[in-house]
Amino acid sequence: MSVPLAVIGASHRDASTALRARLAAIDGADQSPSRALLGGGHIRGVVRVETCSRTEWVLSAEQPEWAAELLKSALLTQLGADGAQVKLHSKVGLAGAHYLLRVGAGLDAVAEGETAVGRQVLKAFERSHAEGTADRVLRLCWKHVETLVHHRRVEGSAPVGVQSLVLDELERRELPLGARVAVFGLGDMGRSMVRALAAAGRAPRGFGRATQAEFNRAARQVEVVVVASGASAPWLTLPRRDDAPVVLDLGSPQQVVAADGWHLLNLDDLLRHQGQRLPESVREQLEALVRVGAERLVQTLTAPPPAEALGAIDDERRAFLHDTLPGLLATVSPAEARRLKKTFAAFTHALMRRTRGDSP
Repeated sequence: MSVPLAVIGASHRDASTALRARLAAIDGADQSPSRALLGGGHIRGVVRVETCSRTEWVLSAEQPEWAAELLKSALLTQLGADGAQVKLHSKVGLAGAHYLLRVGAGLDAVAEGETAVGRQVLKAFERSHAEGTADRVLRLCWKHVETLVHHRRVEGSAPVGVQSLVLDELERRELPLGARVAVFGLGDMGRSMVRALAAAGRAPRGFGRATQAEFNRAARQVEVVVVASGASAPWLTLPRRDDAPVVLDLGSPQQVVAADGWHLLNLDDLLRHQGQRLPESVREQLEALVRVGAERLVQTLTAPPPAEALGAIDDERRAFLHDTLPGLLATVSPAEARRLKKTFAAFTHALMRRTRGDSP
């Protein structure tokens, strides 16, 4: 039995931050390609995963290869000429399950083993469930990613993720620990950034929309600004400076619209540097967890329903054939009624065989 699962999308290796943000915006618009596939019955469920380094879709479909190609084609068509700059990968069946869990484990992150990625993947599944776009297959995927993330939590700490890129950049620039750092954005990313800077011996100050006036004053004096807000388009203008301070924009898309006199580095600039690597022994343990988890997920997705579920389906089948169908056929001729009843019986029998996992 085929595995009804596909994962498509683009990571930082496949497309720039701006283009990944455009892909997410295209699918979040009124004419959403994934929603169109869902409404047309081409897929049974969809989860869109967005992190600082990837935009990807997890699809549940009876024909996952075909569904993946349909979504890829729709997304690239709407990108227009910019589609030539994007390489959308596609992984189906066991490969898709393995890739999904590998992403959840942080093994495909810029900072290898980054735990924040797993939390972001879980939030994507949670959002899909709340929006009604997750089916049984995707809920099972959610459960297996959650189990893996729990194992990661039990195993202990990991690199701080994209925050490590900021810390590495400050070290490369030989900025002293006493250099003043202002972090704008107090969401998950911003709070994590403040904690990471403090743990590294720096003294950051965090600001949000409610304290933007204070941030504007601080931005005239500090040596470094880290932007960790999450608006859907550039919007932040920094005050003009003549001493070339550094602004590190972690937004996807870029959040800074103007920074006259600043040295601006966006997320793509930071991602070009090699991220942290896990110790070999830790990586091997994680890879083993992912491999076993993917095999178990595939077994779960291809296993026939439990006996009690089959019994309930069979009861509904009998009730329909013996109680509901006769009333529906009362207005047709006896010969037509016999033909239709035979057709319905053959259909429900074939459906039960497929549900049990029997050969057609």
